[in-house]
Amino acid sequence: MDKEDHLAPPTMVIDFDGTLAVHDVGDELCETFAEPGWRDVGAAWRRGELSLADAQRRMWASVTADRTRMEERARELGALREGADALFDAARRGALTLVLASGGFGLYIEAILGDRLSLFAATYYNRLEPGPAGPTLDFPHRDLARGPYAICKAAVCERHGAHLFAGDGSSDRSVAGVVPTVFAVEGSLLALHCNERGVPCVPFTTFDEVLAHLRVPAP
Repeated sequence: MDKEDHLAPPTMVIDFDGTLAVHDVGDELCETFAEPGWRDVGAAWRRGELSLADAQRRMWASVTADRTRMEERARELGALREGADALFDAARRGALTLVLASGGFGLYIEAILGDRLSLFAATYYNRLEPGPAGPTLDFPHRDLARGPYAICKAAVCERHGAHLFAGDGSSDRSVAGVVPTVFAVEGSLLALHCNERGVPCVPFTTFDEVLAHLRVPAP
């Protein structure tokens, strides 16, 4: 390893819904705008009966709200997890390289993060275009699709040489036992998945805890 590699900051891939954002914004938008029954589709995905892309097509099919209404609701729901500002500051200072990987959609991720997206070295998420007959969904990262995942988080970590991952949900399970250090939101489905399989993970509730674990210095 040369000197430049040795000094390179660690890279962490981070999920959005339920991790960077406190709430699963995609689910909350469906709760607001979709017809009843969408949660049954989500449960079928978690049981392994549907791929994530197929589940999302069914969940969002009845949503006819326009972009403005959806973005406004997303901003209302889009509180970021405590310590997010410190996480962004670490990226801004070059103490940590951040990569965003989400099975969700740019419509609300971009509305919530805005200019802060520039602090990520790379971003991966799907596309949703609202329409009066229901939205058009696009899953553009086919090179990162594995198994049931439209965007496999383990594949993103592999692409970026990331040894760190932070997540919470069913769509993050691919990292368990693959990525050396997994930060799992305390009490989340990812934490349960790791614990049931005896896979080490680091539980957290704030990004201040994550940065302390990584010994990222304060400014």
